[in-house]
Amino acid sequence: MGCLFQVVDEVTAEQRIALAETLSALGSPARLAILGQLRAARTLREIEVHAVEPGARAERAERTLSRQAIREHLDRLVEIGVVIPREAERTYGATVEYLLSQQKLFAVSEEFRSLARLRPVAEPGGVTISAEPSSSAYELSGPCLIMVKGLEEGTTFDLRPTGPGPAEWVIGRKRGLAVSIDFDPYVSTENTLIYAEGGAHFVKDLPDSKNGTTLNFRPLAKGKAHVLRTGSLIGIGRTLLMFQG
Repeated sequence: MGCLFQVVDEVTAEQRIALAETLSALGSPARLAILGQLRAARTLREIEVHAVEPGARAERAERTLSRQAIREHLDRLVEIGVVIPREAERTYGATVEYLLSQQKLFAVSEEFRSLARLRPVAEPGGVTISAEPSSSAYELSGPCLIMVKGLEEGTTFDLRPTGPGPAEWVIGRKRGLAVSIDFDPYVSTENTLIYAEGGAHFVKDLPDSKNGTTLNFRPLAKGKAHVLRTGSLIGIGRTLLMFQG
């Protein structure tokens, strides 16, 4: 997919082609419907898609896709990496099941987001678009991390020690961690350590993190702890977390 966060004019021709091919492959109502069904792994025979044909007459606007058509759509989604095939067993024997790759979809969304960095020379016009206010509400009680960029911004992660002595919280892509960022493929399995000691919180990049950790947009040196203050921004992969003391 190329390097994220580059201005499009600086992206190579190969990267532009790759992004265009990915967006083209996703530009299908049937494929988007298939993705919606693959949060849980499903085999070909377990997927049913009712495709809407734009411009078709009302009585023909919706039809059930054949198994062959669904297979072709799946092959295309696998080709661009947003769907993962894997061997599986069902009551009728060995088969292949398909599961969406949230991490790949997140990477694609970040690539597409880079287009918004193209600013026209002239003052942009247009009408302000109406938007519904966010219905999500998160309560801040005690030290925590707040996701300010990623998925589900506003999500909080509690950093209150549960007992006397030092307390630790690992941030990484692995599910089950104190701060799991499982959607971001640029985050290592165990990427960053937060710990509390002496009434303060500290952040440290873990030795096996591939892409490192930033604090207020500055890379952290391996093994060196830095104190956190309210408003400190921790960058991990393509995700930003803000510390609230």
